[in-house]
Amino acid sequence: IVRFLLDNGARVNAQNAAGSTALHLVAGFGTTETARLLLESGAAPDLEDHHSHTALHVAATNGNEEMEEEEEEEGVDMRMRNYRGESPLHCAINGGHLRIASLLLEKGADIDATDKFGDTAL
Repeated sequence: IVRFLLDNGARVNAQNAAGSTALHLVAGFGTTETARLLLESGAAPDLEDHHSHTALHVAATNGNEEMEEEEEEEGVDMRMRNYRGESPLHCAINGGHLRIASLLLEKGADIDATDKFGDTAL
C-alpha cells in the first residue's frame, strides 16, 4: 500500500494533525521494510511531531528494535530532544527497552545527557 501511495503522489513527509509523519507511525508499529521504503523515498528522519518526537524517539519508546537500527543507519541525530528534553535514550530507558538503550549507547548516545528536569536516562 505504501509503495502504491508513493507511486501515486503521496507526500512522504506529510504530517497529520499531531505532526506525525508516516515514518513516525512506522517507527512505532511498522516493519523495517516499510521504514526503508519511506527513507529511500525521501522521508526525513529528524522531522518532529507536535511533542518534538522524532521517529527515533517513537521507536525507542515503543521498543521497535528493527526500526531503531534502521534509523541509526540513516544517521539520525541521537541528541534530538522532545518537549520534555528527553533524548531517544531517555525514551528507551523509560519504556524498559534495555536492548534499544544498549544499541543507542553503542552508537554514541550521551549517557550523561539530562532532560529539562536535570535527570539523566539512568
